[in-house]
Amino acid sequence: MKPQEVPTQDDLCHRVREVYLLPRCAGLALCPLAWPFSTHRDLVGAVVDPWLSAVTLAAGLEIYDADFSVGFHEHVSDDLSAVHGGTPYPQAIRVPCFRRARLTRW
Repeated sequence: MKPQEVPTQDDLCHRVREVYLLPRCAGLALCPLAWPFSTHRDLVGAVVDPWLSAVTLAAGLEIYDADFSVGFHEHVSDDLSAVHGGTPYPQAIRVPCFRRARLTRW
């Protein structure tokens, strides 16, 4: 198959969304966030050491918006093949800190 030029930025955004929705279409996950191998998890900050950052994808799509990852997640999860009503943007949770136990000598 020969490479094809993507005519517009909107077409490129839709094609990227289709890639993220492939596990859903194949019945492997309910949404891109549930698929452990999806870089969509990287984009929304659900991965500690992301392979792909939201800044990198935004630059590639020529979208310069401070809230790119939130808008892109809405764009992906609003697709009809995704979970009805979309999936919420992940929120960070605060893990309680535990006091350090004193080390004792044997």
